Amino acid sequence: MSLAAGANYSVAVLVGGSVWSWGRNHLGQVGDGSTVTQRLLPVNVPGLAALSVTAGTAHVHAIRGDRGVWSWGDSSSGQLGTGLSPVRVSPVRVW
Repeated sequence: MSLAAGANYSVAVLVGGSVWSWGRNHLGQVGDGSTVTQRLLPVNVPGLAALSVTAGTAHVHAIRGDRGVWSWGDSSSGQLGTGLSPVRVSPVRVW
């Protein structure tokens, strides 16, 4: 299990690897595929099983069992490491 908190949102990895998040979501940092302003209850980050997560101000990095790194949320300064658009509302593989 793992838990991380960013600026006004949190993300957790439960036993079994499912990833759940809640809180402010204006930049997709909850990772559920939307930018619904806020999630008052935990929502599953679909399609992602992880060993651990870490949270930045409005972005998340997750390490999967295959040691792949996945990221989502705000990347306006390149913090996701994907080279893609400044906001990713769902996890994208970094490596």
